[in-house]
Amino acid sequence: MKHSNNYTGGLYQLNTNETLYVNTGIGTTHLSARFGVVPEIAVFNF
Repeated sequence: MKHSNNYTGGLYQLNTNETLYVNTGIGTTHLSARFGVVPEIAVFNF
């Protein structure tokens, strides 16, 4: 995907009314784990 390196993890403000949240997740590449990635729980209150 062309944006996979731009949005690696965290909260991004795309424009004035769009926000993108990328969870680092567990991953589905060759290994099904991401070493060194801190576990998280995302809570959104709007």
